[in-house]
Amino acid sequence: MICVLDADVVIASLDRADPSHERAVSEVCRVRDGGTRLVMSVVNHAEVLVRASRDPDALVRAETAVREIGIEVVGVPPGLGRAAAAYRAFGVDLPDAFALATAQQLGASLGSFDERVRRALTSAEIAPAF
Repeated sequence: MICVLDADVVIASLDRADPSHERAVSEVCRVRDGGTRLVMSVVNHAEVLVRASRDPDALVRAETAVREIGIEVVGVPPGLGRAAAAYRAFGVDLPDAFALATAQQLGASLGSFDERVRRALTSAEIAPAF
């Protein structure tokens, strides 16, 4: 099984001050420890790195943490942009549309705390990971 992670979940996992930190760590560990492959689009990975990119040491720590959690960052194959553009019709922003398109392309579930993304899962026929 495969689970695509939205940036909000990974950001919360990495930031102890985030209100969703405990839930994010718990959900990510539960899914990963159950044998599910964790995947993130390179677009969403870039979202995760935005804040850390202001400090070279923080950037290295964030990139290392993503690897240590076991998240595989996948590229954007031809055609995925078209699918992401179509998912914008569900009322999500473009990076979230890439998370949806990546999950759809891989036949994966999607882990997100964003209510707009969670509502879009039903229309997109993508299973929620949690």
